[in-house]
Amino acid sequence: MNESLFLYAILLKCELISLGSFEQYLNNMFLKYPDNELLLELQWASADTNKVIQTISESLSKEVINYTIVGQILLNELERIYDPLSWGDEQQTRSLYEKMFHFYKVEGD
Repeated sequence: MNESLFLYAILLKCELISLGSFEQYLNNMFLKYPDNELLLELQWASADTNKVIQTISESLSKEVINYTIVGQILLNELERIYDPLSWGDEQQTRSLYEKMFHFYKVEGD
């Protein structure tokens, strides 16, 4: 669950999903796991993307990350976002991917 929370926060930070979409995802997770303290903390901080990412990162630092899950979720979301190309909006698609690539750019490259 934490991997998906972190990924959705990154997508929000890169502006690949809206704050409303992130909050909806967070609300759905909170309804599914109402006793989860991390989700409660994220509910209170959901408008502050940097705080959300920091909180999730701190939580993830205490556990093993399943990168397969992260990759699956990332590709599912990117596939959904990639759909603008299907109606010929290459400029919007290019903009979305440039934001993502910029976010993950390693310093010195």
